[in-house]
Amino acid sequence: MTTIQRVIVVPAYKEYEVLPIFLKELFEYVDEDTHVLVADDSPKEEWERIINACELAVGSKSMQLSFTFSESRSGRGGAVRRAFEKAISEFPAAKRFLECDADGSHQPVDIARLLRSKNETNVIIGSRYLNKSEIIGWPISRRIFSRLLNILIPRLWNFKIKDVTNGLRSYDAVSVSTLLAKEQQNVGFIYLTEQMIHLKAAGLSFSEIPIRFVNRTIGKSTVGYSEVLNSLVGLGSLFFSRKSRP
Repeated sequence: MTTIQRVIVVPAYKEYEVLPIFLKELFEYVDEDTHVLVADDSPKEEWERIINACELAVGSKSMQLSFTFSESRSGRGGAVRRAFEKAISEFPAAKRFLECDADGSHQPVDIARLLRSKNETNVIIGSRYLNKSEIIGWPISRRIFSRLLNILIPRLWNFKIKDVTNGLRSYDAVSVSTLLAKEQQNVGFIYLTEQMIHLKAAGLSFSEIPIRFVNRTIGKSTVGYSEVLNSLVGLGSLFFSRKSRP
């Protein structure tokens, strides 16, 4: 049996339509040394349906696909942490752990590039804001909000990277262990920023590669006004908790 060297973590919530389609495309790039772990917070009565649809989509590679479910919605950040804990427990020889969205915004070809990158930094980010990057179909409101965050956050925490909020990232084992050692403060998308703060504080290294980011065409986005508000509140909490430390 091939030893698993890489784990792809896919957080999901009610992605009934798009998740099987995404996985079918993703598994075209999945080699024998890679495992895909879906962290799904959908209602319990949907779990069997999700498993059957996804296993049917990936066909003969279904042994390289597994799931971790939660009866309570833990948010994207909580789902990713749960999957990371399971991944390091079940695949102790894995060297890279990648997280990506289930809605198709992260292209399988870019996921494969991150996963197989020869870059030796602790964290490799799929960046929407490099010269060769593309953003397709995003509404102007999302573009403005994202750009503002990616101007503000690097200035507040002195990050030397262009995209600190995208959820397409590849981590080494040291990075995952560092994240899991820290108590989680935020459960939503702002947890992506929280992750970066912890990793930077630990002295770990970052790099970016350009990607093609495509707004979802199937299903409904979970990033509404409440998520935007929660992100701003979470960002303020992270900043002021830093300021209050001795």
